[in-house]
Amino acid sequence: MDARRYMERVGELKEIIDNKIEERTRLYLEAVSTGTSGNGERVQTSTGAGAMTGTVEKYVDIDRQIAGYTREIQEIICTIEMLEHDEYDVLHKKYVQGMTLKAIARKHKKSYSWVSHVHGNALISLQIILDMRKGEGQKNDSERK
Repeated sequence: MDARRYMERVGELKEIIDNKIEERTRLYLEAVSTGTSGNGERVQTSTGAGAMTGTVEKYVDIDRQIAGYTREIQEIICTIEMLEHDEYDVLHKKYVQGMTLKAIARKHKKSYSWVSHVHGNALISLQIILDMRKGEGQKNDSERK
C-alpha cells in the first residue's frame, strides 16, 4: 500500500467512526423511546421483544465495528511511532490530528519547507516499513505452501 494512502486511511476511519456513532445514537434513542409523541399522545410503535432484540443486536454490532476501526487507527499510529521523532510528529499532526503543514510549521516555529521536507521523508520512511511488512507477509505465505 502507498504510504500516503495508508495515512489518509486515518481520516477515512474517523469519518466512518463518526457516522457509526451517529447511527448508534439513533438506535439508542429508538430503543429507549417511550412510544409517545412530543404532545403526549400515544403513537403506534414496534416495541415488541423481537424489535427490541433487533435494535440491541444492531447497537452491539455497531460497537464492534467502531472498536475494529479504532484498532485500525491504533495500528497505524503504532506503525508511525517506529519513525524518527520529527517524522512521526509531522505525520501524527497531519493525519491523526488533522493539522495542515502550515499549522505544523507555526506550532514548531519552523519553515513550511522544513515541515514539507520532513513530511516527504516521513512518507518515504513509512513506505520502507510498509514494503518490508508486505515482503514478510509474502514470505510467510510462501513458507506455508
